[in-house]
Order: sequence, then structure tokens, then C-alpha cells
Amino acid sequence: MHILQNRYELGDIISSKYSRTTNTEVSNYEGYDILHHQDVLIKKLRLPKKSNARELAIRLWEREIRIARKLRGPSGGKMFLELIDAFLDYDSDSLYIISRNYGKTLEEWVVSGDLPWFFINDQLEGRKEVWNLFFALLDGVDGLHNMKLLHRNINPGSIYYSEESDEKKFVLGGITWSLYLYNLNFLPNDFRALENS
Repeated sequence: MHILQNRYELGDIISSKYSRTTNTEVSNYEGYDILHHQDVLIKKLRLPKKSNARELAIRLWEREIRIARKLRGPSGGKMFLELIDAFLDYDSDSLYIISRNYGKTLEEWVVSGDLPWFFINDQLEGRKEVWNLFFALLDGVDGLHNMKLLHRNINPGSIYYSEESDEKKFVLGGITWSLYLYNLNFLPNDFRALENS
């Protein structure tokens, strides 16, 4: 078993994708925080050798960390993946982001066919439970918009289903490509006037 920073055990791989934009391989792993005795998600970005792509990958990594830190505040609530740690590992030439593990994504639940009872229960009680979870997630997205952030990657692979202490909730991950809305200066003047009215 590989240990990162003398603290995190790198477990099984969950997913792996190649990003043509940054020329990086992005992999997600299960992990374990030895210090705090808890399961974690480990996101690994293998840096490209080309300097321009390398610089872009590092900038996006730093940006994701800034956004995740912003979401830790009271307005972020419990609706987003909680950032624990981030570091650069020179030995593997990789960037790492460690966040709390909330379990499977909706995509993983569907693929495994092992859905929680209320997703497959056609009774009114089950449908109400699912809708309540989605409404709570939408409240979190609304909070994100109030912080002037646009997610841009809400899909079954970025929504985690969490069940802790009898509290069921959806937790949103995948904030890598979020946009700060106040940076969008290309909006036409007519739209800005409508927005300010």
C-alpha cells in the first residue's frame, strides 16, 4: 500500500480520465487518513512535462483549492465535498487533493444496481424522500450562486449520496471547472441593466 505524506493510504482507483485541456491524467482513489482515522477521496493530477500545460494544470489545481476553501464557510454548508488537504508530490510529479469521502456517486449507485430503497420504491414515501434530497441539493447550488460561483459540472458522477447519523443527503463534488460569475465581463450592457434592476 502506498502512503502519501506519511498520512494518507492510497486505496483502490475509482475513476481515471485524461484531460486534453490540461494534458493531464486525473485519477480518483479511495483512501484512508491515518491521522484522523477516516475514509477520504484522493484526487491525483499527474503533471504533464510540457511547461505551458504544466503551468495551466497547476493554476487549475490552485483554483480548485481556493474554491473548495471558500465553500468551507458557513454559506457553503454541508452540500459540497469538504477539502481536507492538498499538496504537490515531487516523487510522482503529481498534484493531490484530499477530501472527505461521502461514499458512492449517483453514477456508481446506478451502475452497481444497488440503489438505496427509496430510489426504487414506487411508494409516495420513497418519492418524497428523493425529491427532498434533490431540493436540499438545489439549496446548496443556490448558495453557490449567491457566492457568485457557477458549477458547470453537475452530473450523476459529481453527486454523492451520503447517509451518516441517519441523515441522508446529496453532496456535490466536481468543482474543478466552476466559474466566478463576477469575472464574466463580456455580458452585453442590456443584460447588465436587467440584472441590476
